[in-house]
Amino acid sequence: MAHEDMARAGDGDKPRGDDDPQRDHDRLRGDDRGRGSDDRLRGDDDRLRGDDDRLRRALALIASVARERFAAAGGNGRAAEVELALRLPLRPHGDPRGEQAALAAAATALDAGLALEVEALVAGNALCHPGNAFCARCASSTCEHATPAGPREAFAGYGPTGLPRFLDLGQLLLERKHPRVAELYDERPQLVSLVLGWGDLAEALLPAYRSRFGDLRLHGQVVCGWYRSPTPAGGHDRLAVTFQLLSNGRGRRRRYRLHQVGGGASRADLQPLLEAVHERHGRLPWREPLRWAQTTLAAIESAARRPRPPAPAAIDSRLQGLLLHLGEALERPFRSRERRTAHAEVRHQGGRPTRAAVADLRAAPGERVLFDPRHETFVVLGPRGRTHVFGSGGKLVTSVRYPAATIERRQKSGAWRATTGEQASALRARVEELVAAVDATS
Repeated sequence: MAHEDMARAGDGDKPRGDDDPQRDHDRLRGDDRGRGSDDRLRGDDDRLRGDDDRLRRALALIASVARERFAAAGGNGRAAEVELALRLPLRPHGDPRGEQAALAAAATALDAGLALEVEALVAGNALCHPGNAFCARCASSTCEHATPAGPREAFAGYGPTGLPRFLDLGQLLLERKHPRVAELYDERPQLVSLVLGWGDLAEALLPAYRSRFGDLRLHGQVVCGWYRSPTPAGGHDRLAVTFQLLSNGRGRRRRYRLHQVGGGASRADLQPLLEAVHERHGRLPWREPLRWAQTTLAAIESAARRPRPPAPAAIDSRLQGLLLHLGEALERPFRSRERRTAHAEVRHQGGRPTRAAVADLRAAPGERVLFDPRHETFVVLGPRGRTHVFGSGGKLVTSVRYPAATIERRQKSGAWRATTGEQASALRARVEELVAAVDATS
């Protein structure tokens, strides 16, 4: 009976349902087929909004199915995304039965595509345990060989039998004859990055163990350090981070990802501490470069999935270029900061604070003048997060902008403490004396 109703739906003598495709086509060409004048006068914007709502509901259903499949396959609650090809038959004047059959075929194809995407995604996650490298001997990233021994170690490549090698970053740079290795040990250590390709990392790996990777590919990596890492005693240690560019899957369904080795990624308890160490930026120092790299990598993956993708050599060239640019992006903020610090030291020789620092100190009420007992400095809070650090002699150490959350956290933790009226007055007096002395000689 249902098929008979569908067959008669194009005769015009039977009201059509709300989801009838022929009725939607009639609306778009202005044929109301007996509908009221209100339908003829309905604006295009209203129809488009309705279509958008239906598309959103359809996508929500597909996403719900994808999440269920991903979780059932062992997705472990990780965030992920899949890319699906959707081919829909549009036959406004065709046989409704034929259209239903075509829709069923499209649903079957979509289901098969989703199954392959979820399979590749889960396989990739299983091979990429957070913070660990893939061990070719054990064909796993969760064995005892896959984790660096300490925060200073970076992934250095594979031994002959597939065991991951981890070296202190300084030792790795020496081994690779990096021209800037000495900067790691300067009085003010610089951030140094090193880009290594698959050939560098697998040069000692025996052929028998290369097959253990299956369809997993390590295209290369960027090693960077030193960052600062918290220690259990409350101090700081040096931290190296490795970002590997991996892919898995076959053909146009190959998925690409950036995988962090070391850097606290395998320790959930270390991440909040790392963020606290780098709270000047309100985030981990590699977050923005990594976000850029992930966006670029998504574009490369999308291009590789086209019906006519670029040649494999062209894709490999783009991947290597991404690694080189990622290394530069990781270093750039720290190089700029060093240049700014050196300039500030020259500018402040003789102890002359900036006009903004003096003005903010003069305008600051007592509760906005704080003391940092660890560094034995005074902190003056100006408007819009402007923060000035003065030495005990009145010299300006630095001026920065902090987020409100950072300022509040430092006060609550006791890193910055309230001053007495006498301390604040003494600081103001010393700064005014310094400003007057410098003005008198200029």
